Amino acid sequence: MTRNKRDEARKLINEGIDPTEKKRSEKAVCHTENTFKAVALRWHASNKKWYESHRDNVLNSLETYVFPLIGSRDITSLESPDLILPVKAAKEKGIYEIASRLQQRIKAIMCYAAQSRIIKYNPAGDMAGALTTVKSQHRPALRLDCISDTPCQY
Repeated sequence: MTRNKRDEARKLINEGIDPTEKKRSEKAVCHTENTFKAVALRWHASNKKWYESHRDNVLNSLETYVFPLIGSRDITSLESPDLILPVKAAKEKGIYEIASRLQQRIKAIMCYAAQSRIIKYNPAGDMAGALTTVKSQHRPALRLDCISDTPCQY
């Protein structure tokens, strides 16, 4: 058995294929019902108390920032470093508010998956501290004598 696996690995190497990457990609391709995207859409549909505009905003943020990175992955194989990827990508772009909301939504989706018994352990709980708060820069107030009567042009 072990020799057969070794021979298969050598055959893949001779064909120019990395056996480890092949195994990872086979793991990543899963049934469509257990992908992160499919579970996230079920979670989204289960939140019926949201206003329509909020529902659209949540779905749009997931489609824009989360699904391209981890949407096609099997939710049972996701770990904390995988879940942090979209959050860190948003943080690196400087959109800290969106990064914070993504972290909240990913935690909620994984909590939904755990409560639905899709996963046994919620790795999103380990995401705490992945996002640090950004210190805002306060501006001094304008003096009344500096304010003109003409409206500002933006």
